Amino acid sequence: MGMKLRRPELKCGTPPVDLLEQVAERGAGLRSPHQASCPYCQLALRELERAWQPVEQLRAEEVRPPPGLLERIMQRVRAEVEDWQLELEHRRGLTRIPGSVLATLAFWGASGVPGVGQVRLVKARRPADGETGQLAFELELVLEYGCSAAEVAEVVREQISAHLLWLVGVAVGAIEVAVVDIES
Repeated sequence: MGMKLRRPELKCGTPPVDLLEQVAERGAGLRSPHQASCPYCQLALRELERAWQPVEQLRAEEVRPPPGLLERIMQRVRAEVEDWQLELEHRRGLTRIPGSVLATLAFWGASGVPGVGQVRLVKARRPADGETGQLAFELELVLEYGCSAAEVAEVVREQISAHLLWLVGVAVGAIEVAVVDIES
């Protein structure tokens, strides 16, 4: 014995999903000749319009990106355009790691430090051409309320240095930390 699925219908035979689509497309006021004379369609349209009002209110609200999102996106775009690569020579060949990847590794290293609420910005700086200096980083941190900024910054420096040495095999020089906010 086969099972047959039926689409729900009003008593007049109109599928409610069609009326919902009409309301969602802001066409509830534009009624067909059938809808104009059908009490079932009229009642369903009124109920659907009432139920759809919160959706319309949300649709009318202006969408605002979170503070700083556009700035962070543009910094990322600029970083991609201006990106450089760290070149590591090995006996079997050359390994290139973009500065943006090094910045991401530093980000994850700093993110795990107790007392760090958010890492907002990480910039990796390479040594000047011809220099044998070390990598340097600039970070902007949001700390959790009650933490010692000096202690957290020092742990962040140690963590990033250890993280980059372990993952990439390079020593890190200066790590500049700016505490830009406190979260509770």
